[in-house]
Amino acid sequence: MQKLQRDNLQLKLELQQAQLKAQIRAANQDGKHAAPDDDGDNVPSVVSLTGVGDEREALLSVPGYGQIMVRAGDALPNHWKVVAIDDGGVVVTPGSARGAKRMRLPFYSDATRNAT
Repeated sequence: MQKLQRDNLQLKLELQQAQLKAQIRAANQDGKHAAPDDDGDNVPSVVSLTGVGDEREALLSVPGYGQIMVRAGDALPNHWKVVAIDDGGVVVTPGSARGAKRMRLPFYSDATRNAT
């Protein structure tokens, strides 16, 4: 019974992730979202890290979008792109421009603490 519940929960999470990714792709294609503000208001934060090696994933809290699961190479709202996920967290670039400045995202508790 517990395995069935875990499997159902996993399927629900995968469905929610797919729906959010579709919404993000649509929003980015519509051009409705500008590049992130430099003041940090739109900067995603890391909720958790899972997996190892090439299977590494991160659950991010994205302002205005909620939580989404990502892997290296994924695009985020406001034109962020996930460059790498390692033991230290998630590295992103703001946009697809070559030479864009890389940034390590804060963990969720750090981001909420710094916002107050």
